[in-house]
Amino acid sequence: MPTMPDEAPFVPRIFISYQTRSHRSYLPVVCDVIEQEGLRLWIDQKNTVAPTRVEGLELSLLTGLRSADALLLLSPAGPSCNLTLGQKIKDTLDWMASMVSIEHHGERTSTFATYYWTHVKLYEFLYGIELLPRANESWQAWEARTGERIGLEVVRIAITENPNASPQPIDAHFVFTPDGLRDGLRCDVVPRLQRVRPRPKPDMLPGPKRFFSFLKSAGKTLLRTLIVVAAFVSVAVIAAFVFFPLETMIAVAMLAGLHGVSYRWRRWRP
Repeated sequence: MPTMPDEAPFVPRIFISYQTRSHRSYLPVVCDVIEQEGLRLWIDQKNTVAPTRVEGLELSLLTGLRSADALLLLSPAGPSCNLTLGQKIKDTLDWMASMVSIEHHGERTSTFATYYWTHVKLYEFLYGIELLPRANESWQAWEARTGERIGLEVVRIAITENPNASPQPIDAHFVFTPDGLRDGLRCDVVPRLQRVRPRPKPDMLPGPKRFFSFLKSAGKTLLRTLIVVAAFVSVAVIAAFVFFPLETMIAVAMLAGLHGVSYRWRRWRP
């Protein structure tokens, strides 16, 4: 007797969150270890990520977070610092352009405007999750906050030349030196990531939950009503063709349909 093949084992997808200036030299080691251990990887360097907010930067990152099961965060995750004047001006102009695109949505739709109405407002309504970056919040801090809210397990590691220095990196689960990074990842971090389960869906707020429950109930009632009406109309049409002229057939069909709708309406309760 043929047997069903075993289901493929679940392999977590890991979203890598890092600060470009601080962690650029360590990324090849981190990615290499994770992939060698058989885990799936999401990192912006290997995926298409828009360069600006107007062109869809937040949507690209949110898509990566939603496709992942855990977030590996290379500390620190704090406010942006040491930005050049040119970078600050560029970020400010990008923010202003994204806000303007919301006001003119429909005239010349930008990717950010579409993202704002289809994701930001929707997540706020359904789950109470704030997707827009806060004031002085770095992109890495936004990734950590958003990842936690949508259900990702966040694993924080810090890489420092002196792990015994004080103060220690804030909220880091693991602290490694550059020389011990590969062994530390393999021995401590990867086993924890391998235990990660599929990302759960965020809990819906009570109001939207009641709303969708109402729609589901109303949809079932409407479907049953249509079935009853169709049955009455079918019987009426068949009988009319056999026993009655056209005028009588139409009248009977209309009465049967109205009777079916009235019957279902009296029995329906939200």
